Amino acid sequence: MSSSRAVTPLIILLVLFLQAKAADSAEPCDPDICTLPECFCSGTKIPGNLSPFSTPQIVMISFDAALVDNAFPLYEELFNGKLKNPNGCNISATFFVSHEYTNYCMLQTLYHQRHEIADNSISRRLPQTWWATATEEEQEQEIGGMREILRKWGNVQVEDIMGYRAPYIQVGGNTEFRALRNLGFLYESSMPTQVFRDPPLWPYTLDYQSIQDCVIEPCPTDSFPGLWEVPLVDYIDLNGKLCNFVESCTPPKTAMGTYELFNTNFQRHYTTNRAPFYMLLEEQWLANGTYYKGTVDFLKTLTSMSDVWIVTVSQAIEWIKFPTPLENIEDFVPWKCDSQPPPDCPPGTCKTCYYPPDHVMKTCAPLCPPNYPWVGNPDGN
Repeated sequence: MSSSRAVTPLIILLVLFLQAKAADSAEPCDPDICTLPECFCSGTKIPGNLSPFSTPQIVMISFDAALVDNAFPLYEELFNGKLKNPNGCNISATFFVSHEYTNYCMLQTLYHQRHEIADNSISRRLPQTWWATATEEEQEQEIGGMREILRKWGNVQVEDIMGYRAPYIQVGGNTEFRALRNLGFLYESSMPTQVFRDPPLWPYTLDYQSIQDCVIEPCPTDSFPGLWEVPLVDYIDLNGKLCNFVESCTPPKTAMGTYELFNTNFQRHYTTNRAPFYMLLEEQWLANGTYYKGTVDFLKTLTSMSDVWIVTVSQAIEWIKFPTPLENIEDFVPWKCDSQPPPDCPPGTCKTCYYPPDHVMKTCAPLCPPNYPWVGNPDGN
């Protein structure tokens, strides 16, 4: 998956034109007006005007699509409690989950382990152009419906479902972002940065115009106060090619090549403005033994560093809202260990719900719904 993978059909261009014509476009951002914690201009400056040496280097690991049975052992092995942040808490990841084929028992266990569960829509329906042209109501049914499914069948608290990534990173312009605002989401994370920018972009709010390049149209042009965009900052792979999801980079041939792919791009963040470094991983990547070893070796290097923190996307945003220097980071509450995590799926309670002809759903909920939960019927009634 790469930021250059989407072809922009004429219909998307037409939608973009009509949106721009009708929109009350966002104004340029003035940092004297747009101030933390509510507002942050897009750009490369460190929040709170901290120096790089006072700024913790944030690393975010994310996965998206369904949480399938085969993937869970890989996640269990990667997040086995041996890799820890400087305060002794386990590293954590953000899972942008779609519905079909997701095992909600496994999802509840990941949530219990304090990984972040985020939204990737119900259906991930094809074609890709659907997501560019969907109406506000259709977007809300997909996004809001998935949040309800995560709540009811994965036992995830609604207030913890704060983020959304569009399927195929195909954003839906102002329509999608209006739906997210209506639904009360904290952030969106679907927009790649194909223009090489050194130093890299920090996450920002959409109150005002963004300086981020629009790679996959249509991008938002309106003002969406308080809604954060967490950009997918492109990597430069070992052949000089731009990519973001690691599987779209030129494939490394060795574990050391995998390590170098991550490390060379990490250093571009770490040695400049310490903008959060994204590791956009996929199940297939971890299933490859060579890639897995290189990834783990890189994470071991990160967790040996006293100024690097591997946290969820929402935890990263909390730091940006309240920038805390490294000398005081041990007191930063959002990054402390959770002494009372949400409940795990109790042993023996995970059940398989069958729906002809070919749908199944695994959940720890007390009863199976009479119908397969889907768009327009997330409760399965």
